[in-house]
Amino acid sequence: MESAKLTGKAIHQNGSSEIKEGKAEGNTIQFVEMFEYSGMAIRIEYSGTFDGPDAIKFTRKVAEFAVEEFSAKRVK
Repeated sequence: MESAKLTGKAIHQNGSSEIKEGKAEGNTIQFVEMFEYSGMAIRIEYSGTFDGPDAIKFTRKVAEFAVEEFSAKRVK
């Protein structure tokens, strides 16, 4: 299966940033957010799998600092 390019913005309480290196393939997605903190660029890598039609289970790797898991759900 061919992968599709994923684009968009990550929006958070401190502003927003463009999604980089985004791709969707099958039931998985991956993208990178470059976050600016105190003048430092921090690479945040996201990978996710679809969990039904309205949710995605994500793993987020924040540079070498932390790995977190969370879910995103569609609001109807």
